[in-house]
Amino acid sequence: MLPIPQDFPVQPLADNQAAKDRVTCGSCGRSWDDAIPTSLTPAPSARCPFEYFHTQFGVVDPVGEFVKYGDQLGEIVDVRYDSSVTYRCKVKHFNGTMWTIEPILSDLKWIQQDVTSNYRTTMDAFLEGYLECALWSSTDDDGNPLDDNYGIEDLSIPAYEQAKQECHDFQMANEELLEQYSRGLAYAGHDFWLTRNRHGSGFWDRGEGAVGDALTEASHMEGDRTLYAGDDGRLYFA
Repeated sequence: MLPIPQDFPVQPLADNQAAKDRVTCGSCGRSWDDAIPTSLTPAPSARCPFEYFHTQFGVVDPVGEFVKYGDQLGEIVDVRYDSSVTYRCKVKHFNGTMWTIEPILSDLKWIQQDVTSNYRTTMDAFLEGYLECALWSSTDDDGNPLDDNYGIEDLSIPAYEQAKQECHDFQMANEELLEQYSRGLAYAGHDFWLTRNRHGSGFWDRGEGAVGDALTEASHMEGDRTLYAGDDGRLYFA
């Protein structure tokens, strides 16, 4: 939860702090003494003096949240109080570089649900085949296939962005070979996942001859990946 600035006219009460007229907000859970006159108190009926902080981040710690600012996507790594009840954020892109600006918190849009619910509308056949194969060939801690309980929409944003970039780079680097691969892009994405992780089948055993051998070597050069479920219920790559 975002801290209330020390110069804010109303300060939240501690759990055991005495108050003449303690009121607690049902949304943010903060309490205040409504008997102390300020520019915001006594608060009108059903109003909270901390309403400014009732943003999408107001009742959770924004650090670690995935956000959109303009057309940029990133993860909040720090929040600082600026002035006039304004919080500025340090945000990094999914490639690890920091944004050159520190946007105001209220200008950011929380995107986890918005983006993940539309993954399939933004991916090509290669990426979709890659991710579907990753789901059915990976297991949870009990040995059950991940696709028993998870789908592509359950990927965390960093995982999706990582997969999208790696699949794009592989396609660009092996464009001519993939054009000769007779099974199509969706199956090529499927085989890229299997081959890079050295499963029992992949590019090398599809009867594609020298093309399959070259794609196998290119996949092995990319190294392996492990898909797992995080404590937040989202899927990540290791």
